[in-house]
Formats: sequence, C-alpha cells, structure tokens
Amino acid sequence: MEGTLILFLISITGLVAMFWMKLHEIQNGKALYPEHVRKYADEKLYKTIDTVAREGSKVGDISIRRTLLQFFSITGIYVAKGFKKVSNSDNKLVNFIKGKKVLERQEKRSDFLNSIEENKRENGGGEIEG
Repeated sequence: MEGTLILFLISITGLVAMFWMKLHEIQNGKALYPEHVRKYADEKLYKTIDTVAREGSKVGDISIRRTLLQFFSITGIYVAKGFKKVSNSDNKLVNFIKGKKVLERQEKRSDFLNSIEENKRENGGGEIEG
C-alpha cells in the first residue's frame, strides 16, 4: 500500500512539473531548457516506451521496492553527473561555495562586526568576553 502511494505521489509530482513547464513556455514564449536537451529526453522516453512495450509481457510480478530502488539509483547517478558538471563550471557562486575565490566586498562592514573582530583580536581569537 505504501509503495503504491509513493509511486502515485511521484507520478502526480511529475505531471504537475511538466504542466508547469509547458505553461511557462507558453506564457514566456521560450523553453526552460535548450532544444537539444528536449530532443535527448524525447529519444530516451521513446526508447523507454519501446522497451516497456516489448519487455512488459515478460515481467510477471513487479516489486515496488526493487522499482523504487532502481529509480533512485538512476536518479542519483544523474544528480551526481549534474553536480560534477556544475562543479567544473566557472560559476562565481559555485567557486565561492567551494572556496576557490573570495567575492570582493561591495560595502564597508557594520560597526557591530568591526567591534566583534576587534574584540577577537584583543582576546587572541578565543571566547568573546561579555
């Protein structure tokens, strides 16, 4: 029963996401992703539909646990690939998070932060005295 509910919720979430993306495309006149990504996803979808149609009769009892495990492992692989691609990109925010670059300060610091830093220097970087 739980597996069916989880599968149903995943399906509904996917449908809502697809309708939202299509509505966004129609309203703004442009896609949220490049055209080559859509073509690639369509090819994968058609291959999957063909495989399910061909192999579906061979599958007797589908284990929800096994199906979810496979789904999450495949999703994990694609998420890892995405993180790798993002981490290899030259994005200022990503580099800041990874600690490769330090963003330059636009404004002066507040008096409060300056007093905290001064207090830390006076106390040797230890506890701040109250």
